[in-house]
Amino acid sequence: MEYCPGGDVRTAIDKNLRTEDPLGYFHQLMVGVEHLHERGVAHRDLKPTNLLRTEDRVIKIADFGLAEVFVVGGEEFRLEGIVGTPAYMAPEIIRAPTYLGPPVDLWSCGVILVNLLTCRMPWRRTVEKDDDLFRMWVEKYPKTEDLPPWRDLDESSRALVDHLREPDAFGRLSGRRKFRGQERKED
Repeated sequence: MEYCPGGDVRTAIDKNLRTEDPLGYFHQLMVGVEHLHERGVAHRDLKPTNLLRTEDRVIKIADFGLAEVFVVGGEEFRLEGIVGTPAYMAPEIIRAPTYLGPPVDLWSCGVILVNLLTCRMPWRRTVEKDDDLFRMWVEKYPKTEDLPPWRDLDESSRALVDHLREPDAFGRLSGRRKFRGQERKED
């Protein structure tokens, strides 16, 4: 892999990324994730420390140690294993014995988007019993949008984040994908 002197996106967030181009970084992330998914690969550990920046602020996805191929011979397979970083893991990784690869990555992208736009984490773990903020978000607690980081998002950003972090993997924003042999078109 090429050398990325710009460091990782986590470092940029810690230095108040809002002064840079958070939506530009997010767009690059989504293009990279789409590229992986088109080739049948799910990363399964997307997070700001695994997003490196070149000198020209081009994002490079790194650390494929937990990546898994989910398409073999044109057939899509479900993935197994509790892998990833707790704050970025999709709920189905913990709740189900198997799960679809692309929605797991898209969930992580939604959490990364919150990081990029607010320089904050929405929660520490995606387990209701272990994290009150996550439980409140899942239960759609009426005042959640009044809490940080949600109050720092404008309405359109919050809507995009909500589509990426839809608890139901089949309802998660994913473009045009095949799930369980059925083609689904998402908004």
